Amino acid sequence: MKEIKKKILLSILLLGVITLSSAQELILKGSVANLNTNIEIIELKQGSPKTIKSIPVADGTFYEKIQVASEPKKYRLKIQDLYLTLYLEPGTLTVSGDANDNESLKFSGIKTIDEISAHKEQLNAEQKIIEDKMGDQYGLSESAALRVRFNRGWIAAHPDSYYCFDLIGELYNNYDEVKNDYELLALKLKKSPQGIALKEKLETMKKAAKGMTFLNFALKDVDGKEVSIESYKGKYVLIDIWASWCKPCRAENPNVLAAYNKFKDKNFTVLSVSIDDSTEKWKTAITQDALPWTQVRDRDDKKSKIMDYYDIRAIPATFLIDKEGRILAQNLRGGALEEKLTEVLQ
Repeated sequence: MKEIKKKILLSILLLGVITLSSAQELILKGSVANLNTNIEIIELKQGSPKTIKSIPVADGTFYEKIQVASEPKKYRLKIQDLYLTLYLEPGTLTVSGDANDNESLKFSGIKTIDEISAHKEQLNAEQKIIEDKMGDQYGLSESAALRVRFNRGWIAAHPDSYYCFDLIGELYNNYDEVKNDYELLALKLKKSPQGIALKEKLETMKKAAKGMTFLNFALKDVDGKEVSIESYKGKYVLIDIWASWCKPCRAENPNVLAAYNKFKDKNFTVLSVSIDDSTEKWKTAITQDALPWTQVRDRDDKKSKIMDYYDIRAIPATFLIDKEGRILAQNLRGGALEEKLTEVLQ
């Protein structure tokens, strides 16, 4: 009996050591001009965020010791009227600048924040070099392409940085790219809560990967007639998920219409899937935008079957599928849609 009690006591002591070791100290200090309110640290939780620490400020100066997890975790800092999302971790974080000038605020001293600062500085320098070379030809698409290439190289060079999760998040519309970047991560990141969530996200994204068969669905059109995706077998189809209230969707409709008119005689069509709650507003938008192809609505008890299945968080969202119903590409916009259709149909 004594031996059992000893083992239980030892287990409790070990648990205490493990618990203590997982919470370590962060020193938050600094001097910020024109700062006259407490700094608040807000925990980001599902539901309502919770202020876990209010740090007193005297003449813009502050110094506080805070218990944080041993691994980086995102928190929101409220400095005057500014809310900032930052990674906090053990170490000493120094803040400087002017509370009346958001751009002047600087954070330094802990690993992840220093990595983020270095990344942004290097990326800006790379963009400046390319912009100077290309001149007026350097536009948004060139800037986006450079950012993707740079971020991928940065992830490969910093596989143990929690900032990798932020960079990978920018590629959530491309399964193959996200999968490749996930494989680059250090094992400790893969085992972290963020890493586990990313792996789960990949499983969902895999459903929309190139070559996968699109979800079989049947939805009602503007006349209440059921339309099945199966009836489109033998055609190339752009499935366009949109809504009447979505300004980017409405802005993209002329591009989709232009592509439809150009390729409709080459075994191509469009099937628009609305997530509108209002039937009247949906039908009005179809008329206003002069959309001639079939329109269906995917809304049941304020839920969308397709949006839920593919975990789509933003619209417009598009899928180009082939004659067998397999996915060829996702989220083609503007000229990219016409380029892909030219490649596939000619």
